[in-house]
Amino acid sequence: MQDNVKKAPFKSYFGEEMVSLRVNSYYYGNGLHIGLTSYSEYGPEPFADMTVNLKGYSLRPNEAFINGDGSDKFLQFIKENKLGIVFPYKYSSGYGSYAKVSFDLDRLQEFDPVGVAEFKEKHHIPEKKETVKKSRRREPER
Repeated sequence: MQDNVKKAPFKSYFGEEMVSLRVNSYYYGNGLHIGLTSYSEYGPEPFADMTVNLKGYSLRPNEAFINGDGSDKFLQFIKENKLGIVFPYKYSSGYGSYAKVSFDLDRLQEFDPVGVAEFKEKHHIPEKKETVKKSRRREPER
């Protein structure tokens, strides 16, 4: 990973880690995958998978289930960094229940521009166009 990658503090059970996000798709179903990479004096290292791929649910491309292992910490991180909207209910699968989040892809793009661009291309999600406000100029009185 590059040194200029955007990082944010993640409060884990073991303390605070500086992490970056990597965005891609799960092989099965092409759902949104978000992984965390931590940084130490030894360099970058995979830290955790924030999302989990659950079969049998239909999600929009920007939606994902949060990994049950440490989900409260992931949800806290999502809210603190304004990465998306957490749904107020959970979904059951197997022996666990999982929170669903509608992620803001443009916000994720600040952390992983290449990964989000590839994800958007794969899902045919157009880039937002910049809106230019026209100024209303008043004609001078004569």
